[in-house]
Amino acid sequence: MNSHLTVSDLKSFAKEHLFGNYPQLVTSVIIAQLLVWFLSRIVASIADTSSMAGLIIYYLIYILINLLAGILSYGESYQYLSVASGKPTSVSDLFNGFRQSGEQNAAITQTALVMALLTSLFTIPVEVFLNLYYSTGNDTYLIIISILLVVLGIPVIIVSLMFSQVYFILLDFPRYHTKEAFALSIKLMKGNKWRLMRVILSFIPMLLLGIMTLGLGLLWIGPYMNCTMAEFYLDLVKKVHTEK
Repeated sequence: MNSHLTVSDLKSFAKEHLFGNYPQLVTSVIIAQLLVWFLSRIVASIADTSSMAGLIIYYLIYILINLLAGILSYGESYQYLSVASGKPTSVSDLFNGFRQSGEQNAAITQTALVMALLTSLFTIPVEVFLNLYYSTGNDTYLIIISILLVVLGIPVIIVSLMFSQVYFILLDFPRYHTKEAFALSIKLMKGNKWRLMRVILSFIPMLLLGIMTLGLGLLWIGPYMNCTMAEFYLDLVKKVHTEK
């Protein structure tokens, strides 16, 4: 018998736990987005992509920025797991991933690097052909991009769902190494990938409304969605804690 909470229940708990925590979470969203955007703009403005060497350097830096974003995601996961557990959080918790040391620091960095490389495997080929289209106007590149979106998009979605719990796991099981976190995420998500997709799809109408407000509404929808993801994890992992 499926004892998991419904999507409606997860969202209801998220709303309840978010009460009083929105200011610090919205501030964290703004800081994280601005930091990644600012670094991306700097790299884009100074990168010399006219040569192969310059292009390689550009994409290596791009991966490093994704690595930074991953470590920030760990901090965000810390914030939302705290909120979902009824604990206080602060803006400074966003940088929790940079405060760890030893094996935990290594696990966070390695996990963020794996996630960055997975993201880059999808985004870099698409971006390369998109730049070729803009520079040549050749519609063939649009066809290639469409094929890539289908061929790479579906596996990327599946893998993303499989690995969606790794940051929460590293927080919940601080002695876990990267390999153990990914293995547990795969185990937890077995039979639950569609359930998580239903949670994500339930936010699409709200996300569209947020976009229509020039993105301002996303500042509130983002924390709501992320907190629901934390509630999803807590519901998913409760059996593991019971067995321990």
